[in-house]
Amino acid sequence: MEHLLRGLEGRRNNMDISAYFMQKTYNLKDIEFVNNELTFKDLIDLLKNEEVKSLVGDTYEIIEDNIISIDKIDIIYSIVRKYSTKFETHRILCEEKDTKVEFVQNNEKDVFFILNNCATEDGEYLGRVEALSKYDSIHLFYDDRKLSQHINYIKSKHRDQKLLDSINNSWIEYYKRNSKISKDRLFRVLRDNERGDYFAKSFNTIKYKEYGIAETFVLTILELNKLKESTGSKLEILSLAISEAKIEIIISTNKEHYINGLGRLKASITVRNKDQGNTSLGFYATINFNLEKEIGENIFLYPNRNIDDINFKKTFQHTISAKKFIDNHTIINELINEMDRVYDDIHFLKDKHTPDQLRAKIFERVGSTRGIFKDVKELSDLFRKDVDNEISNIKQLLKLCSKAEILEMEYDTKFHLRYLISNVLLYGKNNLE
Repeated sequence: MEHLLRGLEGRRNNMDISAYFMQKTYNLKDIEFVNNELTFKDLIDLLKNEEVKSLVGDTYEIIEDNIISIDKIDIIYSIVRKYSTKFETHRILCEEKDTKVEFVQNNEKDVFFILNNCATEDGEYLGRVEALSKYDSIHLFYDDRKLSQHINYIKSKHRDQKLLDSINNSWIEYYKRNSKISKDRLFRVLRDNERGDYFAKSFNTIKYKEYGIAETFVLTILELNKLKESTGSKLEILSLAISEAKIEIIISTNKEHYINGLGRLKASITVRNKDQGNTSLGFYATINFNLEKEIGENIFLYPNRNIDDINFKKTFQHTISAKKFIDNHTIINELINEMDRVYDDIHFLKDKHTPDQLRAKIFERVGSTRGIFKDVKELSDLFRKDVDNEISNIKQLLKLCSKAEILEMEYDTKFHLRYLISNVLLYGKNNLE
């Protein structure tokens, strides 16, 4: 493997690729497409995990030249391919005593990890590696030393390298006196396949498996194709949110429940994978509330109250075996078929709270100056009580919720917002989980 030390020399400003690290939501309704077909070979070739690639045929019948036909599959495939092939992931071991952090000069935010005497998991010596910190890698690295808040404070307020050096050097001296305490840490480092730059993605244990956005996409499409062929269901991929490390796919079926004057509740599912830090793969039973045109577009609702011992969400860590990773995607069919149990439990149809009381429950959370929604001012403005136009009927409330759905915000913030709106509309509660 090519030594990584070449990665960042002369290329310390990487604004042109920053978009790959930020989640982008694609509204698939607005995307024109050429065809709705994809070969099994094209799909399987996306897989990076060789163990998953070797086992996937045990669960799905794969004939390379055969065609998968799902609406807009060609465009969705090209988007996922762009994000999943931009970088190559390297798993690098470096002792804590040989790791330090430096600020990037003439840059307000970035820091480098400097890894000395590091090697691959296979034992290939790499020497010195410089990798630009991404995501919450700084927080994860310093968290077990209880220094995360202090490092973030220095990073955002002072950016004084001497302050960082004093912390680095104190730990280097500590490890000299206590050499047995200095442990190897697994750095997951990305290499830009076009420019050769390197980025520190996360820190994980050796048990962490490389199940990334490509693996999640491929297994989801294989399961949807299997479901379509076995049941004849019409499936539609409504939304794709993606970055180098995160993917969210929302799929809707033609199984629906009509609410007169409001819209159609369609059985759906959300598949999410966060391939960074201590994160998980998740499957969430979803209701696609396809609103009447005069109200808005879509609201995605997430049931979370168990009914007849049915759990409407299932999550798994990235430490599971490749076989279990593949097998877990069969949950897609299971969760979609459980949605009939939810339709009789919709709170806003029972008149236990007025529409304005339900609006107030949402505003109580999104209007707070603390918490996950504090940086999305549009939410607070949207649900704030307007003395000249009080929310007097459910259509007005649903219109606000539909407007909230299309606001641009961070990946996890949007997910929490959907859970908040779901709990208010389905259960009359404003908890976030």
